[in-house]
Amino acid sequence: MKRWAMTLRLQPNESLETRLAAVVQYLQRFLGEGPWDVSDLDATGDLGGELTLTLNQTNKIAVSTSDLLRMLREPGNVIELDASLVREGEAALRLIVRDGTSVDILGAADIDLPPAVVGDHVSQDPTLFGW
Repeated sequence: MKRWAMTLRLQPNESLETRLAAVVQYLQRFLGEGPWDVSDLDATGDLGGELTLTLNQTNKIAVSTSDLLRMLREPGNVIELDASLVREGEAALRLIVRDGTSVDILGAADIDLPPAVVGDHVSQDPTLFGW
């Protein structure tokens, strides 16, 4: 399966949560409620803190698209995130946040994210992510 990768270019006054929420909302319209397999999370806020504690006790958790969106509605909430949208038992799209500043999106070739949804970004070699 062919795959792609991109790194979002965030503006100084822009939150990564707002940009990711736009992507997740778009995916929700076309791909439904997930599930999202979350293997890394460090987040604050009510839901983010709860999911972080749950993940710290297990190796992976599954969350719905709606829950992921609720967590992304609080700017400054996500510090670390590695979440994969599962489709037909396989990761079809992956969101990676590092240090609360770097945002990478990895996807399967059949998932097209329009520029109006993604915003400013740089294409990357998916093999750099083991994708």
